[in-house]
Amino acid sequence: MAVVSISRIQVRRGTINQGTSLPQLASGELGWAIDKQELYIGNGSTSEGAPAVGNTQILTTNTNVFELPNQYTYRSDSNIQTSETVPVSRSIAERLDDRVSIKAFGGLTPAEQLQKALFELYLKNNSSTTAPILYVEPGLFEITETIYVPPFATIVGAGKNKTIFRKVGNFDMFKTISSDSVYDGTVSNFTPTSTQPTEATQARSVRFEHMTLDIASAATSGDPRYYLLHLDSCRDSTFKHVRFINAGTLPADREVAVGVGSSTENVCTRDNKFIDCDFIGTKEAVYGPVTVRNNKFVRCKFDVLQRGVILGEGVSLSEPGAENNIISDSQFDNINQEAFIAATGTGNRSQDNQYGDNVGKDNGDEPAYPIVSYGRRGNFSVDDTFERTYSLAVNIGDNGLLKYYPEVQGPLYYTNGDSQRTTISAGTPAFRLPADASRFYTVEYFFRSNLDNVNSLIRVGTLNIMVKIRDTITESFVDLVDEYEYIGIDGAVGASINFKSEIQYDDDNAPTEILAVRINVQANGNGPDFDIDGNGDGVGGELVIKITSKS
Repeated sequence: MAVVSISRIQVRRGTINQGTSLPQLASGELGWAIDKQELYIGNGSTSEGAPAVGNTQILTTNTNVFELPNQYTYRSDSNIQTSETVPVSRSIAERLDDRVSIKAFGGLTPAEQLQKALFELYLKNNSSTTAPILYVEPGLFEITETIYVPPFATIVGAGKNKTIFRKVGNFDMFKTISSDSVYDGTVSNFTPTSTQPTEATQARSVRFEHMTLDIASAATSGDPRYYLLHLDSCRDSTFKHVRFINAGTLPADREVAVGVGSSTENVCTRDNKFIDCDFIGTKEAVYGPVTVRNNKFVRCKFDVLQRGVILGEGVSLSEPGAENNIISDSQFDNINQEAFIAATGTGNRSQDNQYGDNVGKDNGDEPAYPIVSYGRRGNFSVDDTFERTYSLAVNIGDNGLLKYYPEVQGPLYYTNGDSQRTTISAGTPAFRLPADASRFYTVEYFFRSNLDNVNSLIRVGTLNIMVKIRDTITESFVDLVDEYEYIGIDGAVGASINFKSEIQYDDDNAPTEILAVRINVQANGNGPDFDIDGNGDGVGGELVIKITSKS
């Protein structure tokens, strides 16, 4: 019987992750890692001319080139030094993982895809130091179920109207959750925890930037409200360059841009910032009928809403309510009712905002609501500008018989940011003020008469006006004290201007409603009203006023 000899070539082999790992191979010797399916060759000794003793991996079909070490050095072809000694080098995979895209995750729907990414990146790790930024490229993402947002989640889009999350259906589109929530690796198995969060576990450090959250079709009227973003006991989070919009029937009946919830007085929604955000077309921009603290809205736009920012509404007197929330440098217009309500709590502030003429008109031509409303003492409106002030305070020829719904209602300190300018003459009221409640007004004024320079009068002063409103409206009264200085003509004529105050009723003979406080100008002499130079011609002039109110 014939004997056949078969020759074969074998290389050194073993397992790289067990035992002594990969040994130093001899010069030109091949070594095969069975467990990793990787092939290596020995470098040789330095005496043979090798740059360094070691093993070099040979590329095969099983090699992941992105995970090979030392393949990437920042600007290696430039004179930039990344270290004082050896340049910093990393694998290509490490460099690519610096930026995480939504495209790295899968799902049957955009909602599943986004939810998978949020759970894997943030809920599984739950660490602020390892939380990456999740980038979402331009596109329209139709969301058909609630997306739960864990602590430290950071979503950055390509810009307003570029990265669009569209809510399709009746539900809250994004809702924050605590780190107590359990994720087993399968999105469909997830149920938010019913455990009441603590300050250590509550939703926190969430960031949304450069995106649009909108509504495909707004829900019909009734309860409950549905939110584009539901902040449930969320703190220390930032929302920047985000547009919240309903593109359907305006404003929506049930859809709210941002809803606010709080578990307790201490574990509440607090210390969040909304910067350069738009709130358009929803029922309310922000609705928070709970204790809510230290939130800020800066350079935001509020337009085409039923109401604007509503905080602390419905909170009992025993609870703190809305505290130290600030809206500043923002614009409000086309809001049917109030633009800002802090129904309970103190320290809330509206500052340097612009409130347009179509705020508080309830879809009509005349004011029907206050613009800012506070329910408790210790709140502020500082240097806000209201187009209503000109319309109802000094444009008396057109609107002098309308009820003066106040710019700011409630017990507060209020400084109007605009000086109002008007022309006054004989027999004409100078200006009006709201008389919705007992108030103390300080009105700084500047008057220049229409006379030539020789006879011109300049008078500067302060009107201290106390308004007392009683249950029986005809018993209400107003007192005025005028402190002033003047130049330009003799003392007797210079002092002849006399400001008079009165309660303006809807009907002087049978009053049923107070319209405003009206300030008239009369002369102290026997001549016509406002007879500046005493010659009986009733010459008037220009009056500029700035209003401060305390109540």
